[in-house]
Amino acid sequence: MKIVDALRKPFTDWGKLAIGSLLGLVPVANLAVMGYGLQNAKLAVGKHAEDLPSFSFESWILGLKCAVVGGVYGFFNLLVLLPFIGTSLMTRLALYTPGDPMWPMVATIVTSSLVIIPITLLMVPVHLAARLRLAQTESLAVAFRFREVFRLAYNSSFIRNFLVAGLLNLAIAIVMSFIPVVGWAVAGYVTMVCFWTYVGANTPAVIK
Repeated sequence: MKIVDALRKPFTDWGKLAIGSLLGLVPVANLAVMGYGLQNAKLAVGKHAEDLPSFSFESWILGLKCAVVGGVYGFFNLLVLLPFIGTSLMTRLALYTPGDPMWPMVATIVTSSLVIIPITLLMVPVHLAARLRLAQTESLAVAFRFREVFRLAYNSSFIRNFLVAGLLNLAIAIVMSFIPVVGWAVAGYVTMVCFWTYVGANTPAVIK
């Protein structure tokens, strides 16, 4: 699927665009928009790539599953980073006392950032890959098949697809930010549909 087709898709049904934009403003109900985006990823494979699914309770359930996946992978991410964050904080406290120069604290911040930031960036494709596997199968168990998820996360095709879709989403968000009141609400729906449609359509269901 071309990026232009993914961009056009959310605007093919103004009624669904209105529903998605409104749901995105309501806490808890906005999980339906998240799930709806994933439904587009699954539908994007094959001849139905340009079709929009209907909003349903299944959309909300899938969004809830997505939130669970994000929470679990986020927890694992925190566990990996916690030693570096804790060491950084303790070192700063140990090195700095009133009247001492600030350079030891600055050096510690820079050093810890050189570890924390790369690890965080490396985990981004893992989070997205787990969500895509959830979209493809609607199974929480599959989203936690770590070997499959990591194989997909660092596949060059997948990385290229989510970077392209991510840049498109950034452009959409910037443009929509100039529209008063409703801009961000519409952007939430449009970016979800565009991102997952493009990634779902251009990423193989199975990475060998």
